[in-house]
Amino acid sequence: MQSQIDTMKTFRTTRVHLRTTTKARIVERFYKRLKPIMKTPTFFVIPDFPDDDLAELNYQRVRQALLGFQHRGRDVPLVELTLTQTDLGVEHEALSSNSAALRCLALDVRAIEKVKDRIKTALWPPWSIASADPAPEQMNQDFIRRRLKDFITVLGRPSLNGPQESETLQRRLLSLESHGMFFPKRGQKTKRVRTHSFDHGGGHFYRYRLAQNALWESELIPGALRTYLLSLFEDCPNHFFRAGPRISAVDWPLWPVPTRATGDLLPNLATKALQEPRFKGAHDNVEVYALENDRASLATEVPVWLEPGEIGKFAELFDNSQPLTGHIDLLRCSKGKIEVWDYKPKANRNPQAGTQVLLYAIALSLRLDLSLEGFRCGYFDTEEAFHFDPVEARLVGSK
Repeated sequence: MQSQIDTMKTFRTTRVHLRTTTKARIVERFYKRLKPIMKTPTFFVIPDFPDDDLAELNYQRVRQALLGFQHRGRDVPLVELTLTQTDLGVEHEALSSNSAALRCLALDVRAIEKVKDRIKTALWPPWSIASADPAPEQMNQDFIRRRLKDFITVLGRPSLNGPQESETLQRRLLSLESHGMFFPKRGQKTKRVRTHSFDHGGGHFYRYRLAQNALWESELIPGALRTYLLSLFEDCPNHFFRAGPRISAVDWPLWPVPTRATGDLLPNLATKALQEPRFKGAHDNVEVYALENDRASLATEVPVWLEPGEIGKFAELFDNSQPLTGHIDLLRCSKGKIEVWDYKPKANRNPQAGTQVLLYAIALSLRLDLSLEGFRCGYFDTEEAFHFDPVEARLVGSK
């Protein structure tokens, strides 16, 4: 476990605490220097810490990632620019006692997400671990059940910050602003439902939708959940989703025993959504209709992930080298519980859908550092819905 903690330290970031107005002034000064030589400058500003080897390493990683950038068949030259705090007019708001300047890496291209993904990939390599994979005969139903129940028990505790939990789990926070300032930054949309399309592989885009009004209407929504859902627009590690195992593809001979939900809220929503479809896919119709007509529904196609280095010994259930990723169909917050739902046609014939939503809840619990006690899982179609509490789930399987 000590090696796991030492590895975590290599992902340390240099947090720069500045007022929003100061950040805006810095970005504006760099923009003015770049505008005469660029039509559409896209750039990343990084503090220069001469005595910090890791900060220099991160800068060189980003630099290498942006060198040779191509867009629509043409090479885009990388421009580097350094300005002192005096040049920027922020000498009285020092970034750090050992930082005298800021460095900028700029491209003349308006491919915001593509550039940002290059930077994220350079700064956030997947946190893998070196451990022996269990032998195939070990990955039987009993082994998976025991290991999964242990995982659920750890996540069912109040926080990952206690001494017992930290010996097993080590959540890694990913924030681009921890490293520098990216321009241009997308403004927050004022629409009731904000949409962002993620290119996460699989031959299609995942349309993450967030009901912004619902996010702030209830005081019962945990602050950590609000922060996470908003952060995905800027800080989702998209490269994690283009390699490695998917939660939806986990094929264990094991699943939680659900209870048939009383009431027909979600089946009725699904039925109405499909009676007058607005999109080609059933999932899009059901998800958007829920966001527009159910005040408890917060977001759809929510990206979640687990890095092997975050979950230690539990990584042997999946893959020790790549993150486990997935997208939650429908995320609700109701009666003090965060609800993780999957729209699953022929739900009563899909007991393994319970495994899928259980793993989604596990991933989200880790991302939020919230106890799994505060979650509920379920899956539904137009006829019925099934749900269970993950901490109390009884795991059964095929013989």
